[in-house]
Amino acid sequence: MKNETATALLMLHPSGLHDDDIRFAALREELLSLPSVKRVDPAPAEGQEINGYLTAKSGAAIGIAGLTLTFAPFALKQAVALLRAWTERQKARSIILEMEGERIEIKASSNREQRQAMELFIQRHTRAPELPTSGE
Repeated sequence: MKNETATALLMLHPSGLHDDDIRFAALREELLSLPSVKRVDPAPAEGQEINGYLTAKSGAAIGIAGLTLTFAPFALKQAVALLRAWTERQKARSIILEMEGERIEIKASSNREQRQAMELFIQRHTRAPELPTSGE
C-alpha cells in the first residue's frame, strides 16, 4: 500500500504569545472540519513530551509549540486556503508551514511573489491520488 497521508507542522508567527493555546485550539477545530484532514495533534515544545503527556517545569505548564497536521496528500491546496483565511481573521499573525524540511510562511495579505512561492510549495508537496493500474 502506498503512503496515503502527508504530514506538516504548523507554527504561529510570532510565537509564544500568551493566547497561542487558545488560537491553536480554534485552528485545530477548523482544520478538522476539512474532510481530507485525518488528524490534527498538538506539537509540544521540543523535548517536553513524556509518554504522550506534556511535562511541566517548576510546576508551570509548558504549552504547545504548534500543530502536527496529517492529511490526504492531494489536499494541501485546500489546507493552505483554510490557513490563509484563518490568518486574515488573526490580524498581523502568520503561520509557518513545514513539510519535508521545507518551510513557507502563510500570511493573510500576501503579495504576488508570496502567492507564487505558495503555489510552488503546493506543487512540490502535492501528490495526486493514486488510481489503480490495469494490472490491479
